[in-house]
Amino acid sequence: MAFFDKAATYCEEMVGNFVDDITSLMEPMIMAFLDIFIGGLIIAIYLLFSRQVMPSATVARTKTLRNLT
Repeated sequence: MAFFDKAATYCEEMVGNFVDDITSLMEPMIMAFLDIFIGGLIIAIYLLFSRQVMPSATVARTKTLRNLT
């Protein structure tokens, strides 16, 4: 029985170390993904609001150009 207890303890330590290693590798990737995702949302919202303001300026510019010709 002592052999199986030692083997179980060894396997538990190996699995624990593996999980810790994978977690430490995944953490920066998760942070980078969240940064890109949130940055994309901010840019999308900015573009949405800038396009709502821009058509009126574009229409005014088009009317001015039509009057000049």
